[in-house]
Amino acid sequence: MGNYIEDTDITTWPDGTTDTVKQRRIDLAEEMVEFLTGQFFYEKSFDIEVNGTGTRRLFLPFEAPIIGVTNLFFGETEIDSDNYDYDENSIYGPTFYRGRNNIRVVGTYGYSSCPKVIVEACIKIVDSENDPQLYQKYFFESESMGREYSYKRADDGGLKSGIPEVDLLIQNFLSRRPIVL
Repeated sequence: MGNYIEDTDITTWPDGTTDTVKQRRIDLAEEMVEFLTGQFFYEKSFDIEVNGTGTRRLFLPFEAPIIGVTNLFFGETEIDSDNYDYDENSIYGPTFYRGRNNIRVVGTYGYSSCPKVIVEACIKIVDSENDPQLYQKYFFESESMGREYSYKRADDGGLKSGIPEVDLLIQNFLSRRPIVL
């Protein structure tokens, strides 16, 4: 039904909930997690051109980890896979000569399977929609009592999902690494 959770993962569906409503709530929960983390948690293919750096390591501009590199080209020349390797952040091996969009990389990135904490966060978001009393929620408002006292709720740099349990679950997936272009 969704990329991360199925309707059978949710135990709090109110009686009579239609499949359309279930799908909408699951989609919204997954979109919220992706928006808050700035990442997706499934596998995607890529075919990008990047600038050579003049070094033996080339960092790709992805938030999600690299799963595999199937082809590497310097200009029009394909490099044999025995001459390079990769980790979750970069490709390394030959010198990636300086140039503008002179290196083309084809492969996959993301997650082979969705991390369990992301699944749990999505379930909690849907549960909270199904039963608003299930989790404590907070809202982002400010209040002022004259000139002497004012505050802004959740101004601590928190994630702002509105559900503290969800914020704790997804906090490790924020800004995993900077984008290097």
